[in-house]
Amino acid sequence: EGLGVTAAAVNVIYFGALLVFTTGLLAFHVGLVRTNLTTNEQLHPFRYSYLQQAVGGGYANAFDAGLVANLRDLWWRRRMLTADSYVYSKRFSRWQQLVQEMEAASASAGGDESDTSETELRPA
Repeated sequence: EGLGVTAAAVNVIYFGALLVFTTGLLAFHVGLVRTNLTTNEQLHPFRYSYLQQAVGGGYANAFDAGLVANLRDLWWRRRMLTADSYVYSKRFSRWQQLVQEMEAASASAGGDESDTSETELRPA
């Protein structure tokens, strides 16, 4: 009977550790879907110019359209690309245009460029 209790304790520890690891991995990937990023973009955001906010030099993601739109993007990407293969290029172009308009408005107002938040740069 002592061996059965020991084996059960080992199983509880093993599967408990596995559950913690799996839950952490799931949470990380849900965060990636929520922000519409790849693992590489999450780990190295300042390597990519499209993840940098032009106004103020902080972080901005041109492809983060909010949770619901990002989930729709994840699940129906093939349908979107079949309908319009340039959907991501158009989204990025709209974002760049918005950034340029914000830079121009900031320059003409003479205001502080660092007060632009990431949510203001979210694509429509």
